[in-house]
Amino acid sequence: MVTKNRISYIIHQLHKRYSLPFSIVKLSSLMFSNKLTGLSSSRSYLKKIFPDNGGSSYGNNLLKIQYDLQIVVAAYNCEQTIKECLCSILNQKTKYRVITKVIDDGSTDNTGKIIDHIAEKANGRLNIIHQTNKGLSGARNTGIKVINGKYLMFVDADDTLADGAIESLLDNAYKYNGDIVEGGYNILVNNDVRSTFKHSFSKKVNPFNTLYGYPWGKLYRSYLFKNVVFPKEYWFEDTVAMYRIWPNAKHVVTVKNVVYNYYKNSHGITATSQGKAKSLDTLWVTQKLLNECNNINMQTYNFTLSQIVMNTQRLSYLSDKVNKANFVISRYWVEHYFSEYETNDKKYLMIECILKSGTYKDFLNYVYEE
Repeated sequence: MVTKNRISYIIHQLHKRYSLPFSIVKLSSLMFSNKLTGLSSSRSYLKKIFPDNGGSSYGNNLLKIQYDLQIVVAAYNCEQTIKECLCSILNQKTKYRVITKVIDDGSTDNTGKIIDHIAEKANGRLNIIHQTNKGLSGARNTGIKVINGKYLMFVDADDTLADGAIESLLDNAYKYNGDIVEGGYNILVNNDVRSTFKHSFSKKVNPFNTLYGYPWGKLYRSYLFKNVVFPKEYWFEDTVAMYRIWPNAKHVVTVKNVVYNYYKNSHGITATSQGKAKSLDTLWVTQKLLNECNNINMQTYNFTLSQIVMNTQRLSYLSDKVNKANFVISRYWVEHYFSEYETNDKKYLMIECILKSGTYKDFLNYVYEE
């Protein structure tokens, strides 16, 4: 039950932070007193702009464990970076058994030849798969169709592993029975380190409060991917981890070491998606994963509130009508999937209140201040 003290607190915070009228929230506001309208027309409108053509996150991968770690590298037209990427993996000093699966995803440059040449000298440590182009998700899914490692790691073809990454991550995975083990990472521009993000060591953390939202820079216990694949044809497909992987991880470990070098790419999705109709994938993939999530709880609720803010920021370069439709659909998610929940995290109180009782204008004011 929503208490008067809780509502009074939210009213005060909304008024203080956004100068919104006190009348915005009434006692029944957190029970969706404003009738949700326009859902069907909002969906229809957005599907005309860019339809939801993405695939499912349900899979059936075979676990055939022979190694401590399997690394998956999806490679497409990366002839300038793939050698450094693979060398950073092959040159790791480790006592563990490691296999790296490299998926040449229909490259039209010399990527395939470079990979094959490196594999000839890798003493069986590289497993090369050449396939017709299936996109990033399709390439990763090929790499996990048969999983040969107790743990699984993803490395992007234009990035590198930091020295000692495998040893540090696996040492802690085995010592603390980790389901996910994550380290820090560097952001590089033209080979210069511009930023470094590090964790403090912890043998058990809440993934939703702690982990970085990327598939790389961490190990996953392979069984977490037994029935999970990356949904194909979507941008922002990495969201699958937060709905299908993180909720099932019981022991999540963070280490102090920097384990990954991320090379900032001006041609990446974050930069190139702005203003594109396909950026609506952020909405569609969230909807797909909410439908397929088998662990709806407070953590997924809080994450969904933050995801709604992220979705809106990604769609901000599209029309006002698109963003109004996004608001309607976001409100529906909160009402439909999480009607029994009230956030237990103060940082989500504002967005929760606005989605349950506020206006579209209130919503934009909040999102663009974040």
